[in-house]
Amino acid sequence: MANNVVTIDNKYQRKELLLPKVIPAGSGYTELESILNLENDNEGVDARNKDSLFFIFKIAGTMPINTEIVITPIINTFSSLDDITVLCGTITDDNLIVRVEGNDTIRDADKVKITFRFVQGAFAYTVTELSSSVKKKDEIESVSDAAYAPSWNGDTSTAASKNALYDIIASLVGAGVTSFNGRTGAVFAAFGDYTATLIKNTRIDHSGNGNISVNDIGKVHRVSAAAVLNIPAGTTAMIGQATTFVKWTAGEIDLQFDGADVIMDSAVGALLRNSTAAEEKIATVTIMFMGNNEWIVTSSNGSWYTV
Repeated sequence: MANNVVTIDNKYQRKELLLPKVIPAGSGYTELESILNLENDNEGVDARNKDSLFFIFKIAGTMPINTEIVITPIINTFSSLDDITVLCGTITDDNLIVRVEGNDTIRDADKVKITFRFVQGAFAYTVTELSSSVKKKDEIESVSDAAYAPSWNGDTSTAASKNALYDIIASLVGAGVTSFNGRTGAVFAAFGDYTATLIKNTRIDHSGNGNISVNDIGKVHRVSAAAVLNIPAGTTAMIGQATTFVKWTAGEIDLQFDGADVIMDSAVGALLRNSTAAEEKIATVTIMFMGNNEWIVTSSNGSWYTV
């Protein structure tokens, strides 16, 4: 097979220049070969110092799993050494950096032949960049600009760049709140937002008979005169919402539940009542819908009972 790699003038490095290379669809593999020169005053890759041999891919499309890199020693004075085979994972439109850390086979060779066996799959893909190089331990790049992906998990030797971290954090933060309570831009809640808007809209005053709407569940109701207040039929959306009634009168207060609902151990459609005049501005009760037509009292003060 023709050598598809041309030497460039850089210590221990070769770079694929006859690219892009289309890997057609199929069930076999397509090979690219190169020779990497490790000779330089006997300063080749040193297994003891954890020097590394790097292979860097850029792919357009999807490279299937198990593409092989086969490293074959080419030697002058040493005995035969075993090949090294590295299997690559699946990559899609991204960079893949494969690192072979210091190995006797590499260290004891003057040169190595590198055979890239690109696996063919259901769809064609294109190798847009391919390079191999040796880096001494103190030259190894420890920062990657690769985008956040599952491949980060388990990698304890490569740091993420500021750019990669910024991109993932920015995607999580989103645009944020840009308008609230008549203000726009960088919006922060102020004390007045709570007192003027939230609290004001939370309490409802009653001065006689009336209906509690579904939208009023979850709010505080102050009752300032004798009244029968009709509680809406419980719905799924109301489950877990606490609604409080404050007796602001000496008169009798009845909470009338829907004909299908029960409060505590009452019969369906029962009343929850407070008729104690002396408990004006003292008696309170908080009810919560639990689903299945059941209401409960979560807290109370005063003399409340079912009828």
